[in-house]
Amino acid sequence: VHALGQQASFKADVNIPVEKLARVVNNALCGCEKGSFAISPVRIVEAEEKPPEFHARFDARGKTYIYKIRNTQTIDIFQRNYCYQIKKPLDITKMQEAAKTIVGTHDFSCFQSAGGNERLTTVRTIHSLNIYEEGKQVIIEVTGDGFLYNMVRIIAGTLVDVGKGKIAANDVEDIIKSGDRVRAGKTLPAKGLTLYSVKYK
Repeated sequence: VHALGQQASFKADVNIPVEKLARVVNNALCGCEKGSFAISPVRIVEAEEKPPEFHARFDARGKTYIYKIRNTQTIDIFQRNYCYQIKKPLDITKMQEAAKTIVGTHDFSCFQSAGGNERLTTVRTIHSLNIYEEGKQVIIEVTGDGFLYNMVRIIAGTLVDVGKGKIAANDVEDIIKSGDRVRAGKTLPAKGLTLYSVKYK
């Protein structure tokens, strides 16, 4: 899984000004790598001071994820770690039709993998779910108030099955109501998923 908009919070008693903190941490991260051209896989984009009670995870009010699918016969080895390859053409229109039934507040237990932390409820709200093409890629962009374990990857897998004709677009609503994980699509590989942004008040 990748992240463009990961957020983190921590408390520290240091004499480094907040406006210089990102540069200091980035230099330290690069120092862990070997060679003069070392680039860390993690980079701090911005740092700011927040109230003591702020928590980057628990104060979040929503997240946007994108899942990238390379939908073509040709393989791009430079993209292999950042997208999921499907050679068979996908029916984008049917996937978009199915996506409309996912938007809203539902019990999404059918889109949850076993093994995650126990949740008080499996009810979540999906604010938007857009599917579009960028060149040879199919992009699934989903925004919600929160997500269950592997939820986005299972949603993507279900929509792919719709695009392949394995699941009818109008069956997705019934799959959600059933709460049956077996009826939903498979969990797509982590490499295609990116946390795009986290929203706060």
